[in-house]
This record gives sequence, structure tokens and C-alpha cells, in this order.
Amino acid sequence: MVRSALKAKSCFLAITLLALVAGGSLIASAFERDSLVDLEKLTKKCIGIKKPNECRAALSFAEVLQLQAASRGNYACQSRLLGLEADLILIPLKAVRDQIVLKMLKEVEMFCDGT
Repeated sequence: MVRSALKAKSCFLAITLLALVAGGSLIASAFERDSLVDLEKLTKKCIGIKKPNECRAALSFAEVLQLQAASRGNYACQSRLLGLEADLILIPLKAVRDQIVLKMLKEVEMFCDGT
């Protein structure tokens, strides 16, 4: 059941990413605002639980947003998302402090909002 939910979410993200890359700036900006809220929730869940599966969901979501930022030429946003992705990989290994991840998340919100 969990796998089917993750698969459905992955399909939704892929379809949404394709729609955004193809155009639709009004839809794209609304998607990004909602996406940043979703990314924050997933990241905080990863920080709280520190389990690979929880962090993998946040990592996958951040990767979709990172590709979207790159396709739009928002390299400041893209680089922060890549940094957050690195932190999300390190969380289950307990190799990064929570405050560092939260600081990177704030930078993502600052540089990626409304692009």
C-alpha cells in the first residue's frame, strides 16, 4: 500500500514537472508555492524521524524542484536545492545537524519562492 502511494505521488510529480517545463507560468508559480510548503513538511518529517524512507521522499521531491529550477535558469534556487538534497542524504547517517538543514531550507524558500 505504501509503495503504491509513493508510486502515485512520483507519477504525479513527473506529470506536473512535464507540464511546468512545457509552459504555464501561472500554474508554475502556484505549484512552486505549494511545493515549497510540501518540501518543508517532508524535510521536517525527515529531520524528526531520521529514517532513510522518510528522507528519500523529501529527497525525491527536492530533486523534482531542482530540475524545475534548472529548466527555468534559476541557478540560485537550484544550487540551494542541491545543498538541501545533500543534507537530506546525510540526515539518516546523523552526519549533519538539524539547524544546518533548517537554515538551508530557509535559503531554499528565499531563493525559490515565486520563480
